[in-house]
Amino acid sequence: MNAFLIRSGQRLCEMLFLLPVFLVPLVFASFTIHTIVIKETVFHYTTAYCLFALPLLWFFNKRSTIGSIARNRMMGSFVFTLVILAVYLFFSYFFISSHPRSFHMLVRWMAFVLLTLVSIEYAACPRRFQLYLFVNVITAALVSAYAILQVNGIEWFLEWPAWDWGVGAARRVNSSLGNPDFLAGYLVALAPVTLIFAIVQRGGWRVVLSTVFLMEVAALLFSYSRGGWLTLYVTFLILFAALTYVNWARDPVLLRAAIGLRTAGAVLIGCAVLGAVLIYSMWSEVEAALYRFSQLGEGASVATRPYFWEGAYKMTMDRPLTGFGLGMFAVFFPQYRAKDLTAYLPFKEWFVEHAHNEYLEITSEMGLIGLALFAIVIVLTILIVWNYVTRRRARENLVLLGLLGGIVGILLHNMVTVTLRHTPTAFLLWSFIGVSVGYATRPDSGQATPITRSRLWPLPVYFAGALFLLIMATRFYVGDCMIEKGGKNLSNIRQGQSLSQNRRRMEESLVMLHRGRRYYPDCVRAYTQLGLAYSIALDFPQARNAFQELDNLQKRFTSTAMNLCITCLKLADYIGSRKQYLPPDMEMFISLALDCTQEAKTWILKAIDDDPHSPSYYHLLGRCELTLGALDAAETAFQKAIRLESKRNAPNMKKLIQDNQHFLDIIQNYRSDPSNSGAAKKALDSSPSIEIMEIQPD
Repeated sequence: MNAFLIRSGQRLCEMLFLLPVFLVPLVFASFTIHTIVIKETVFHYTTAYCLFALPLLWFFNKRSTIGSIARNRMMGSFVFTLVILAVYLFFSYFFISSHPRSFHMLVRWMAFVLLTLVSIEYAACPRRFQLYLFVNVITAALVSAYAILQVNGIEWFLEWPAWDWGVGAARRVNSSLGNPDFLAGYLVALAPVTLIFAIVQRGGWRVVLSTVFLMEVAALLFSYSRGGWLTLYVTFLILFAALTYVNWARDPVLLRAAIGLRTAGAVLIGCAVLGAVLIYSMWSEVEAALYRFSQLGEGASVATRPYFWEGAYKMTMDRPLTGFGLGMFAVFFPQYRAKDLTAYLPFKEWFVEHAHNEYLEITSEMGLIGLALFAIVIVLTILIVWNYVTRRRARENLVLLGLLGGIVGILLHNMVTVTLRHTPTAFLLWSFIGVSVGYATRPDSGQATPITRSRLWPLPVYFAGALFLLIMATRFYVGDCMIEKGGKNLSNIRQGQSLSQNRRRMEESLVMLHRGRRYYPDCVRAYTQLGLAYSIALDFPQARNAFQELDNLQKRFTSTAMNLCITCLKLADYIGSRKQYLPPDMEMFISLALDCTQEAKTWILKAIDDDPHSPSYYHLLGRCELTLGALDAAETAFQKAIRLESKRNAPNMKKLIQDNQHFLDIIQNYRSDPSNSGAAKKALDSSPSIEIMEIQPD
């Protein structure tokens, strides 16, 4: 009975640790911010319950890797660096930036550190280490199979969009990870692990794992991630160099007569036939991939990233040691971005959330100190694993080189992207680090290290960290759900009905958005939706307050300034400029309307200062000048808006030009017959309305 309970407890511990390997990447849903929050919530919850289960793990194993830290200086240095990194993260939040985005990023980084410590403990058992590898490979096979189904037009969930690639668009698969680059980052990490695992195994497992590897490569190719392709190539060069050195340094541990000639020939022929079938059945996609690969310099993504890197570099130069604070790249980047970037990325429609280079982003947020601590963790991981593989030369230990290859692949890929800000890739990196270090520093076989009080000192820290993750993950998730529900209620408001008929939906929407904002204070969507809701309800002062709060959260973002301008113009309209709602003899309201228009002009001038190439901004400036009676300035603004619109190949270009021409006609008619001001006023009242604009991240 005792043996049965011990085995049951061990299996429970294994299941607890392996569950997130499935859950984190396989939370399938449509590509929305809500989906990303779900993945983040699953990641935090699974890390927390693994921390709570550590005493159970130690009880059933009767050994603790904590006891080996004193005997292994390099392991001690690794854990010490993680602790210093965690301390620095709290220092960055409390003393450098206490912004809501900083707190959210602090929670994420603490989850990374705690996951690494958990992985060290769980991977000390060879059985759990092998199971971890197998479950990752199975998950990668499911993700790759889904991507191959997408290539053939089979989609299990919602339709996925056509992503820009070169000068056109392509059906880039994403396997419901949200973005083709996210899929590439996930597969770049797992392809080296799968390949080395296949080489180390024998018999049927080798064939199965080789097939999974080919599926991963195929899925990566059809993601059309140029950074992913290049990263995989460089990663394999490094991996094969490491394998070659380990194999011939003393005596061969890999290239022995492990399989017979017939088996090897059958595997090679099978791989060749499978490759030929895939190429034949998907030749149009292969041809398109080869064509698009020749368009490296023509895509907007390639053209814009140097601007992101330049802005991040300028931020680093301003605060080289400590940076601007956790998660603050998106907040301060608008102050450092080049205005020429608007030729590729209109700021009124997008905000640049990441630097598309993880190391520049880390340095701009955490300074050289944070980057150095991150680099030390990586270097110590490589040294610990390399020392173990070269010292204990065994075929099964070579899988550790596959894990190192996955770590290197993730790090190389993040030189041109930020997939480490995506939960599945971040989970792989930090769990790879912890699993590799835990397996390479595990106690020798048969050495049971009894658990004493001195070895239990981390448990209170682990439990506190687990509670912290549970509370914060629940808070962010509940807030995101409320914001999502509030936005849906808002979209269900029927424009053809009166506000009294839509009152219930409006009230529900406002209540949900306000509550969601309290729980998830750094969510940009909450403030945008609040401003939109109050604008629909004709409560323009409250809408202005919501957009001003958004401006404080996301400084110098031109879309916010534009929405503030629109809100002030609507408020001016409401309180007297068209005399639609108030008696004509109340001149005080006319003065207030002019003040609101002047405020609108101030906001739109700020937007123009940051983005001088947006025709919408000059259109709004013209409307402000026209209301203020500056006909010449209004005419100049409308004419410039038409010139800028004509240069852009936008789908609504004709409508925008017509709107500006409408106002130019009003000005010309008024100048030709100033006495007929009533007709001009009537034409002005029938002018196209302006609406609040919703924004989306890069």
